[in-house]
Amino acid sequence: MSNVQDEVIAFLSRPSAYDASNQPVERIETHGSVIFLHADRAYKLKRAVKFAELDFLSLQSRKNACHAELWLNRRTAPTLYLSVCSINRQSDGRLVLNGRGPTVDWLVVMRRFAQDRLFDRMAITGRLTEPMMEQLGIEIARFHACARITPSFGRIQDLYEEVEKNHREMSRYCAILDSAKVNSIAHASRKLLASLTGCLEERRRDGRVRRCHGDLRLANICLLDGQPTLFDGIEFSERIACNALGMLLWNGRFHVDFYQQKQRVNPLSVRLWPEGGRLADRARN
Repeated sequence: MSNVQDEVIAFLSRPSAYDASNQPVERIETHGSVIFLHADRAYKLKRAVKFAELDFLSLQSRKNACHAELWLNRRTAPTLYLSVCSINRQSDGRLVLNGRGPTVDWLVVMRRFAQDRLFDRMAITGRLTEPMMEQLGIEIARFHACARITPSFGRIQDLYEEVEKNHREMSRYCAILDSAKVNSIAHASRKLLASLTGCLEERRRDGRVRRCHGDLRLANICLLDGQPTLFDGIEFSERIACNALGMLLWNGRFHVDFYQQKQRVNPLSVRLWPEGGRLADRARN
C-alpha cells in the first residue's frame, strides 16, 4: 500500500474527518478494501493493491471501481448504496471529503447497518426463518431474470483459462499451500469442466450466462428495512461476475444447506428454482 493511502487511512480513522460529532470510527478490513463505519454511514476505500483479477494500483482504477460498484450494486440495494465521494488535499495540505484541491482517493458511501443483520451471522444464531429464506429466493430469482445476458462470457476456453489462472495463483503460495493438493484441485477442476462442456455451452447459448452478483454468499446478504438484500457484488472482474446462473447460485445454496442441515427441505431452493425458471422464461420472451 502507498504512503498516500496510509495517510488516507489514518485520516478516515479519525472522527473529525466526517463531522464534529466525535462519534467513534470502526474499521473493517479485507484484502481489497477498508470500510470505515461512522454514525449512520459506511465509507469503503479501495486498497492500492493488485491480484490476479483485481488491479487497484492507480487512482483512476480506484475511481472507476467505486463508480462501478455503486452502479452495479444499486441493482439489488438501491437504498444501501448512496454515492461516490472524493478525498481531496486542500491548499494547506490537509485532507477533506468532497472538498477542493487535487483528489488523492475515492470512496463508496453507503448506509450503515447492524452487523448482526448479515445473513451468515443470522444463520449461525438460528435467526434465518423459512419465510425469510423464501423471500430471499424470490429476490435472487428476480435479480437474475433481469440481469443483462452476456453470451460473450462463459465460453469453455475462458473457463479453462480461469482454472489455469487459479492454479498459477495458488502455486505462488507453496509455503502455506500443499503443492500436491493444489495440483489435485487443478486436475479435478479440468476433469469436471470437461464433463460439463456440453451442458455449459448449451446454457450459454440459451441466455443463462448473465452479469450477476459474482460473490453470492450469506456474508453478502443483509436484512435491510425488513427485506433480504444482496450487496457487495463484484465490480472488478466481468469474467468472474458473468457466469451460468446455476453456478452463481451454488455457493449461496451450499451455505444455506450447511447452516440448515437438520431440515429436510431447503426453503431457499423450494422458492428459488420454480420462481427463477418462470422469470427467466419471461425475460427471454
